[in-house]
Amino acid sequence: MALACSLLPACSGALELRGLCVTDGVAQLSFSDSDTRASYGWQRVGEAVKGYRIVAYDQKTETATLTKGAETLKLPLLAGVLLKSRPADPNRVSGTVTIKGKDGQITTGSLDLPFGEERAFALASGRVLKIGLSKMPDGNFLYLVTIYDHSGGGPGRVLSAPSVVTEPYGEFGLGVDEDEIAFAPVKR
Repeated sequence: MALACSLLPACSGALELRGLCVTDGVAQLSFSDSDTRASYGWQRVGEAVKGYRIVAYDQKTETATLTKGAETLKLPLLAGVLLKSRPADPNRVSGTVTIKGKDGQITTGSLDLPFGEERAFALASGRVLKIGLSKMPDGNFLYLVTIYDHSGGGPGRVLSAPSVVTEPYGEFGLGVDEDEIAFAPVKR
């Protein structure tokens, strides 16, 4: 399996092509909004982002072509950095986590989550988000999402602990108290 990834800034208007992951010749593109800094996760050719349809990706020129009605955007990766990556690990899920606080602040980050483990993120509100992952007997994924309030010191108080079941590598989003949380795994 050939895997190549690059992350870099490139823009055309408010829509940015900020990442590329090619697995076995299939490109997955990561876009974000330069004005709001919202991340749109990973999409393939044929999918839509911010009202635009991704109609092509040219690996030779590292350029995505998007259309919206009669408008066409060509978004190049300007100065790519090639990262050598190991082949996809069937024991973990990687993707983009997006957190929107009650103040409207949007935070995005990469999440590499092995099955049976959890990862923690500090939220702007001073709270802590933990996400855990396990695989269910039917093959679906079970995410355990917990929000802790550490304002009183000590181990923290659990504010919310929803669980989310998705198809393998399915996206999810949920509102937990003051925060909106979304996870977009890299599709395999």
